[in-house]
Amino acid sequence: MVKEARNAAKEQRKKLFEMEHIVYEEDIIPEGAKRQINYQILKNKGLTPHRKKEQRNPRVKHRNKYEKARKKIKSIKRVISQQEGSYGGEKTGIKTGNNSPQFLMTMRNIIIL
Repeated sequence: MVKEARNAAKEQRKKLFEMEHIVYEEDIIPEGAKRQINYQILKNKGLTPHRKKEQRNPRVKHRNKYEKARKKIKSIKRVISQQEGSYGGEKTGIKTGNNSPQFLMTMRNIIIL
């Protein structure tokens, strides 16, 4: 008995739902019925500029933003990187055009050692 009452109530709700969501053509809308809205009305975005694929993916956008910031920092201050393995010499090589006294003193110390 309870099961029958529950099923009857469910069927009644289903009929009401179907009555509310009937899609009508724009020309033939009965009095009191509502027409279904389209995607454009639903989203209400208006005119939006074209965006790059990167801008549409927040994770990639922030990853690229972070890389850009790291590059900027490298140009402002020296970033210390961890040494990997044994010493492999200077990354940029020894500059031979430098004739400052400090440089010459360090070179003498290196050669003597």
